[in-house]
Amino acid sequence: MRRITTLILDLLFILAWTGLTATIVWIASSFISNLTGPPSDWVVLGDYGRRVFWSTTLLWIGLTALMLLDCYRTRRNEDSKRKLWTRALLIHLFVVGPTAYYIGFFRVRTLSMNARSTPFFLRKRIHFLDALYFLSFWGSIAFLGSAVAIFAFAYSVYSFRLLAIVTLLLLLLSGIATIVLMTILLLDAIERPKEIWERVDFLKLLNPWSWVFGMRRYYLHILRPELRSAS
Repeated sequence: MRRITTLILDLLFILAWTGLTATIVWIASSFISNLTGPPSDWVVLGDYGRRVFWSTTLLWIGLTALMLLDCYRTRRNEDSKRKLWTRALLIHLFVVGPTAYYIGFFRVRTLSMNARSTPFFLRKRIHFLDALYFLSFWGSIAFLGSAVAIFAFAYSVYSFRLLAIVTLLLLLLSGIATIVLMTILLLDAIERPKEIWERVDFLKLLNPWSWVFGMRRYYLHILRPELRSAS
């Protein structure tokens, strides 16, 4: 029964992430086609797109509520790890928090797995993580630069369209990369020993208000310090 429940939740999280990614790509594509195509009645998502958007939103609300309920239920025998997951869920209330909680705690506990032996393969995929970091941080910086350039250098319709398309593409790439990287870094942080958390509160770096700069500090100082040494 536990494996069936986990399999169902695996599929629901995959559907939720697929729907989120599809919605972001859909909206960005709609803006780009409106900028490059002939003038017409502009529809952002359309009927089918709206169904995907609302279905994805409801699915994420349901998964978030389920993870919060499970977290509250397991706090009766509270330890430091559960306290951290509670804080992480409340800080990252949508998408990132529920996904990290499900992979790092709910799924591990349900299948009676050792958290240290879970197939957290992403930590070993260094090149993949570096690519996510590059797209997240430098893509966000480039997005801000292109957004400023729209107002500073867009003197004609052609230059405005070109800069707007570049800005939308950068937003698309950096946005998806940031969400994925934040989830991975949150998983990595909460797996770290209690002694390290007593010295450093990683959630101050990995929160939505620190944006990509907190993630950059965590990535370069905690996860990949060898990059700083090499530079």
